[in-house]
Amino acid sequence: MRKGKALTDNGRSLLILLVLSSVIVFFLLISAYIPAIILAVIISRIFMPLHKRFLKITKQKQAIATSLSMIVIFLSVIVPSVIVGSIIFVESRDLARASSTFLIENDGVDGLVSAINESLEKLPFNVDPISKEQINIEARQAINNISEFVLEGVLNFSASAISLFTQVFVFLILLGTLLNKTDNVYDYIKKTIPLPNKIIDMYLEKITKTATSVFKGLFIVSTIQGVAAGVVLYVLGIDYVVLWTILMIILSILPVGAGLVTIPLAIVMIISGNVIGGVFLILWTLIVVNNLDNYLRPKLISGDVKLPESLSLLSILGGLGLFGFMGLIYGPIIVIFMLTTLEVYRTHRDELSDPSKVSA
Repeated sequence: MRKGKALTDNGRSLLILLVLSSVIVFFLLISAYIPAIILAVIISRIFMPLHKRFLKITKQKQAIATSLSMIVIFLSVIVPSVIVGSIIFVESRDLARASSTFLIENDGVDGLVSAINESLEKLPFNVDPISKEQINIEARQAINNISEFVLEGVLNFSASAISLFTQVFVFLILLGTLLNKTDNVYDYIKKTIPLPNKIIDMYLEKITKTATSVFKGLFIVSTIQGVAAGVVLYVLGIDYVVLWTILMIILSILPVGAGLVTIPLAIVMIISGNVIGGVFLILWTLIVVNNLDNYLRPKLISGDVKLPESLSLLSILGGLGLFGFMGLIYGPIIVIFMLTTLEVYRTHRDELSDPSKVSA
């Protein structure tokens, strides 16, 4: 009988092969939904304190507490995302139409060209004057690039109703599960992976903290920076404020910052005669908007997962290049996984070189 037979070397090799094969196939099976899975993990961790409070209020009734948590998450995350996406689509379309009409009519281009050329003449070195045709070509190209960038992002996000529905469905199902079964998932991982619990706890803690911290540090701080700059644009009477604000939020996530929008707008305002408004916008960007990152990020990101600036920059840029937009989260997670692995190796190096020192 084979019931009590011990595994042979070939049997162990076959079992390892089966485990690896099943894990790889399962990963390929769910690869399309990895963004939804990671987002569910992050959102569940962020809203876990609120869920535990609902559990306390409802006297540990999981169904009611989960329903209340999901309603709060829906109202605070999903609904605003849909509204903002709709506004971006409308404003980018209107901006493209208005800009094309302006460039065709050329009502304000002559004055702008004259003002720029007058400013160029005052420079201590010779600069060739610009023409109205150059302004038309460059402005049309810039506006088209911005409009296409925003529209492409919105259209790609909503290109397939079925794909969007399945992503949201997976996200909601996983979110509801993680709110109630996080401890069970962690226990299963600990029992399955052949590593000491303290090492597994280190990986789980570092990775989940990193994902949550990156989400808060990048998206929340960037949103505050973009809104802070957008409020000033609104006060100064700049058109299409919502579109510019969303663009500044995206740029604030990246190393370039909101200044890539506000500084050119301020220069145009100064050239157009609104010197006070342009100077104020530059000072607001440099003093307030840029320093919000330095003030808020340390308060939102846990110190034990904060990456050095150089590694943080490399992880974000590398993640963007390799994975696209979701690389903003994947990149730092991969880097922190590598650093945690090196830390584990450094701590247990003696045990690896001398198996007799391995602790139970």
